Amino acid sequence: MKSVETIIVDDASSDSTSKVIEKWKGSPKPIYLFHKFQTGPAGARNTGMKKALNPYILFLDSDVLLPSKAIEWIRESLDLYSHRPEIKGVLGLYSETIPHSNFLSNYKNLYTRQIYMNTNLLSPYIHTPIFCIERKLLLTCDGFNTNLITGEDFQLGVTLGSQGYRFAIDLRINGIHLKKYNLPKILRENSRRIYSLSRLKLSPGEKKFALRAHRWSRILSLGIPGPTLVMGVLSIRQPVALFLCLSLLICFALVNLPFLKLCKRSNGKVFALKSAAFLFLEMLISEYLTLMSYLKKWLRVSKVLDL
Repeated sequence: MKSVETIIVDDASSDSTSKVIEKWKGSPKPIYLFHKFQTGPAGARNTGMKKALNPYILFLDSDVLLPSKAIEWIRESLDLYSHRPEIKGVLGLYSETIPHSNFLSNYKNLYTRQIYMNTNLLSPYIHTPIFCIERKLLLTCDGFNTNLITGEDFQLGVTLGSQGYRFAIDLRINGIHLKKYNLPKILRENSRRIYSLSRLKLSPGEKKFALRAHRWSRILSLGIPGPTLVMGVLSIRQPVALFLCLSLLICFALVNLPFLKLCKRSNGKVFALKSAAFLFLEMLISEYLTLMSYLKKWLRVSKVLDL
């Protein structure tokens, strides 16, 4: 196997990462880089990018376990698309199974997996937990945006995607996601991502690309719950509103049918029904947070214009 260098960036963690590295028995030993102050995912990845020497970099989150043949498969995918100059890397996805039995961890894992199962195999998107990219290309755009707490992967994807670059999704690379979720963690992550994405500064070309490339199933899922709730309230006095409410619920289920089928196959009917209900609730909250975020942004712009 060709040489592989391993770089571990410790973003001022408070755990025993350094002790684990000391006990490393593999060869060669990884390069260990330590940040005195936390810089966030973007800063940590940029540090590793600058230290790397090989022409391709595989970014891997610390809570993801790769299958043993992942590097071999990535090389095969890069060779497969070597005649396509616009293909600049490879993406993996989360495994269907995880080592946690609680509902929310399995729900979140399957939902993230399904997003990439529904994406074109030559993806304009970037999902950084398992993300291989040509180092030279990443250097040309100065890496990830360190001004963003989250959403830095989306911005990089829009920047590169709007220039015509694509990334091959290799469905063999199923990484096991070790992260354990609870309700506060999911809501906190969604809130931070919505806040960051609403404040992205994109060029006109990037905005056009982002709108064109968006997953419409996700947009519809985000837009349906609010009107459904309104129709449900109105149905108390207007029977026709009940028909509209039920119609919207059916549309929501159809839009997310592939995900619900995955839930059923993976964990059974009861899990699928719970997933449908929680997805509706999650999208309803996200819809509210999105509207509030853009409203606050519009109000700030209005105040500046008044001044």
